[in-house]
Amino acid sequence: MISHLASLGPIHEDAVDVGIFLKSDRKIGEFRPLVRSTQLWLFLPDERADPRVSRSVRTATGRYVHLIKITRADEVDDQLLGWLTESYDMNTD
Repeated sequence: MISHLASLGPIHEDAVDVGIFLKSDRKIGEFRPLVRSTQLWLFLPDERADPRVSRSVRTATGRYVHLIKITRADEVDDQLLGWLTESYDMNTD
């Protein structure tokens, strides 16, 4: 996922206690480690109804953060990479 984002343009990875924050001009998403998986918090302009989205919350800025649990590399498919692209574009000036 990081190499995909880097192919779109500058990306900043910020390692913090709770995980890794992904930023361009604004926050794109967060990786949060769990015991047997990783949770991706992905900021998008609207709410997505998809079985892989366990929860979505509207933020104070009007964006939606989507919580996506990833347990295997093959779950990073074209749809998820498309969402990453959309999030990058939305959060980059």
